Amino acid sequence: MTAVDESGGGAYGVDRLRATIGDDDELLAQVASTFLQVRTGLRARLRDAATVADAAALARAAHELKGMAGMIGAERLSLAAKTLELAGRGGNRAAYTDPALLAELDDEWERVARALEAIAPRD
Repeated sequence: MTAVDESGGGAYGVDRLRATIGDDDELLAQVASTFLQVRTGLRARLRDAATVADAAALARAAHELKGMAGMIGAERLSLAAKTLELAGRGGNRAAYTDPALLAELDDEWERVARALEAIAPRD
């Protein structure tokens, strides 16, 4: 894994997760697994809310993602989620349905998921 530079464009990696929650491999695996398990449902809630222009539901889901991403040190993902949350709270439909903003969030989410899949236990 490469070192993480969340402010300047580095990829999210296990190093960031370790820096955030410590070197307990079992805990790292549990956190990674939990994040990956809720990802599909949360992603669907975000997409559905954007599709039907439900600003309140979008803001709630984005807030949840922002917190989860922040807890694992995925600062760029947390920031992208915060942008969506604020757009939802402000009723800014043009922003929260913007394909570029949603694609940016998806891209970052995928980068984080790939890093976490490397340490999550396999079923």
